[in-house]
Amino acid sequence: MEVRWNRQARFEFVELLGELLVSGFTMQESLAFMKDLLPKHRQGIDNLLKNFSLGEPIHKSFASLGYTDKQVTQLYLASVHGDLIGTLTYIAVQTKDERYQREQLLKVLAYPLLLITFLVGMMLLMRYLLVPQLTVMTQGSSKKSHLLEAVTNLPFFLGGVGGFLALLSGLFYWQFKRNNAIKRSTFYSRIPGISKFYCYYYTSFFANEWGMLLKHGLELQAILRIMQVDGNAQLMIDVSKKLDKGLAEGHPLYQEIANWSFFTKEFATIIHRGEVKGKLGDELVIYSKRLWQELNKRLERVMLWIQPVTFIIVAGLILVIYGALLLPIYQEMDEML
Repeated sequence: MEVRWNRQARFEFVELLGELLVSGFTMQESLAFMKDLLPKHRQGIDNLLKNFSLGEPIHKSFASLGYTDKQVTQLYLASVHGDLIGTLTYIAVQTKDERYQREQLLKVLAYPLLLITFLVGMMLLMRYLLVPQLTVMTQGSSKKSHLLEAVTNLPFFLGGVGGFLALLSGLFYWQFKRNNAIKRSTFYSRIPGISKFYCYYYTSFFANEWGMLLKHGLELQAILRIMQVDGNAQLMIDVSKKLDKGLAEGHPLYQEIANWSFFTKEFATIIHRGEVKGKLGDELVIYSKRLWQELNKRLERVMLWIQPVTFIIVAGLILVIYGALLLPIYQEMDEML
């Protein structure tokens, strides 16, 4: 029976497997022991043992459990350079960091989302309960509250805009998926606000994988052909094909890298310098770790701003609502005086 694990199960498994392999267990011993340590995942582990007994590569077995294309690619490349333990540990660390950032984001957004829900409820309450009463109170008034009308119609306006944007996004996404991975990544890397994060994420990924392969003695041409194997992340396949073609035409690797906006500018510089010094593999691995650390720091700084900005927006809308409620009453009192 095919089993696909959720994100938490995948993290627990890869973290524990890496620890057992570091402790000297073989793969078979580790999986047999993990059946007792992780009884909820017994079926998936049995599937792995069965696949391994049939000679299926580790990256394909992990893909059947729901691991991402990026993680599957990392495992495939680990089977080439031989550092499976290091790769499993690296995947576990990255997964842990991603989970932490996701949890922090949910914590930051929880209270603002509750306030926004409350705000929408207030608007609907105004529209169907308070506005009719205010209309009766002020129907003889010569002044009309445009602010009240705007606030009461705001939920419907926002709903219409949201529906239109959802439809537009769906059509755009359908057309966008037809582009190749390089075009999609180029587009993402030019979106204000997320471009830096996107560049850091994928530059770190490529730098680590290329660095590990170079450290274990593989030549650049061999690395590019390995990365073109079906089953790898599509962006890695497309990039490797482009680089292979460029090198065949006599273009230096660093110049080809510099042409893509989804890599950092420093990436091409490091490749150029590393090729001259002969320590490119080590430099790329170190650079990858530094980028990943910087990416996490930037995400933490952004999350520090999300909640205050959301509170300011919500507070402004609440003031507008109170103004829309009180203004007709004050206008009526002014006319009476």
